[in-house]
Amino acid sequence: AWTIVGLRGRLGFTGAIEARLLRPVRVAVELTGRGRITSDTSRVVKVAVTLSQEDELAFRGTFSFALLDESGAARLFGGAVPEAWKRFCR
Repeated sequence: AWTIVGLRGRLGFTGAIEARLLRPVRVAVELTGRGRITSDTSRVVKVAVTLSQEDELAFRGTFSFALLDESGAARLFGGAVPEAWKRFCR
């Protein structure tokens, strides 16, 4: 989700996940996450994600995010969009 916020300046809601757990991760050991946009339309953005720990790949996945305008986000939230999030709902 931070890939969408950081690279598109938009708020995305998870529509689908395809994930592969490659190895266990240890508690209290730093993880490195990377997200890369692989497909980008006006309504749906797909992001390839990896998580690594101690230089070993632990997770690989693809997330599909639906991009909503403010009224669509309000319907999903069941109420008003928080003021701080409105700038990401265009």
